[in-house]
Amino acid sequence: VRPLLDENMVLLDGENGCFVFMADVESDQAIKLLGSVQAGFSKTGDKSFSAGLASFPCGSFKRSAIPINARKALQHTIFMGPSSITTFDGVSLNISGDYYYNEGDMNGAVREYLLGLELDEKGVNLLNSRGVAYVRLNRYKTAISCFEKVLDIEPDNFMALFNLGSAWLTIDRDDLAVGFLEKALVVDDSIFDLYLQLAELYCRAGCYQKVVDLLSAGGEAPENREEWEDASALRCLGEAWYSLGEQDKALECLEKACAYNPRDSRALSLLGEVYDVAGEGVDIALTLCNEAVDLDDGKWDNWLRLGRVLYRNGRKQESLLALQRSMKINRFNLEAAMIIKKIY
Repeated sequence: VRPLLDENMVLLDGENGCFVFMADVESDQAIKLLGSVQAGFSKTGDKSFSAGLASFPCGSFKRSAIPINARKALQHTIFMGPSSITTFDGVSLNISGDYYYNEGDMNGAVREYLLGLELDEKGVNLLNSRGVAYVRLNRYKTAISCFEKVLDIEPDNFMALFNLGSAWLTIDRDDLAVGFLEKALVVDDSIFDLYLQLAELYCRAGCYQKVVDLLSAGGEAPENREEWEDASALRCLGEAWYSLGEQDKALECLEKACAYNPRDSRALSLLGEVYDVAGEGVDIALTLCNEAVDLDDGKWDNWLRLGRVLYRNGRKQESLLALQRSMKINRFNLEAAMIIKKIY
């Protein structure tokens, strides 16, 4: 490379490549100079190189940050193809932040995203990435603020709508989550996880017809999905059909859900209750409900369904213990409270 350099270009060798310093050169001129070096280099054989370009002044960065920023710009060229010249900018810092994120260093990722926003304060990808990193740090208030800023800039930004809905869902604000997830579905209906989150929300809100419309054969759910996604969808659909009084359809869905995922405690618990109501046998119903709480004793609704099956079959003392366990996990569980009142 050295013989191809212009007179105001200084080459310094490094362990993983080299740095070329150019004094008193504007970015556009630097790109042209590097382009001519690339062209000359390619003539020497079947070879090429890419370059990351950083300049000074640049935002709040010190002069000493030029080599570091140039290397971050070089990381950026991976996405641009061979023989690329990429100028350091907010996207470079987004990519750099993603490296930290993928290594599990959320604080390092946030630092890079914030530096990127200094260069591009309306960078929606940077804001989304920063918000996701804050979610991983359990800083939901700050994360939500990031996603809201994206929507101020791009009201139909799918990732911001989806991330904001998921964040509200995580902190148990179903009322706020559902609106953003519904808007996200309008923008892009190809992400099946979005269908699942909405179906869970509709089940919790008692909007069972919406679950059926969303997930039944007449819906527009994507076909390419994993088995565990099918299992979750069938469990929600089974719960919806059961609550709408369609026991046969509920049984069909829940049996399939349990076949897909035999360790889905909620599907087992629901199937047990449907068996009991449908008169398929109290023994098998209780076996499934007990298996569900053995698999996951932290779900209040599993204990509630076990308590209901026991109560319907006259086993009041056992029912009382299950319902009390349910209320210990969720003290706003009014249905359990009403059955306990009847038992007392």
